[in-house]
Amino acid sequence: MKSNIKLRPIPSILEFNATLESFTIETYKHFLFERLVNVSLIDMDTEHLKIDLKYNTIRVNEFINDNNKQQTSLPISFKIKTFKDDIIFYTFWVKDRVRNEINIIAFPAHDHQEMKLFKLYYEMYSIYVSQKQKYNTLSRREKEIASYISQGLSNKEIAELLFLSAHTIKNHKNNIMHKLEVNTSFSLLKTVYAYEFFTRELVMN
Repeated sequence: MKSNIKLRPIPSILEFNATLESFTIETYKHFLFERLVNVSLIDMDTEHLKIDLKYNTIRVNEFINDNNKQQTSLPISFKIKTFKDDIIFYTFWVKDRVRNEINIIAFPAHDHQEMKLFKLYYEMYSIYVSQKQKYNTLSRREKEIASYISQGLSNKEIAELLFLSAHTIKNHKNNIMHKLEVNTSFSLLKTVYAYEFFTRELVMN
């Protein structure tokens, strides 16, 4: 008989890291379950819970074995048979052959609104992954100016904060866009926001 007890809220980001050689879906299943026990199933008897992980086996295996594929996204259904509803994790997978690492970010979602949030999250994380190496080529001053740009400040406002001319800020902005290979202010804004958000969020978690 299924329980109507609702799980406690799950953190918005669950990050998993492993070497490519050591990774198995079972280790990831154990990781997710351990996080649920520690966060959402506190004070409950979890020893005899029956759990089942549903995922697209073909897509996972293709991703692991394809040397040219560096990232993918797929839903994982984490079913705890004691409970009424499945827990759905939308996951973003990043593979780094050079570092011999696999990184999986899981975002729990239960309704259409959370699915929309995940799509936005996925888009921003994709930007972060593709741009972080370029972003790290920026000078300290350029990163400072980029941060102000992400806050919506104009060239004039940034110039006043840094005691520089608006013309100098404009030149810095052009250099930043050139290094990041973006053509519009909006693309620059999304890139900087994504970098700052995930740099902060992944450190905090």
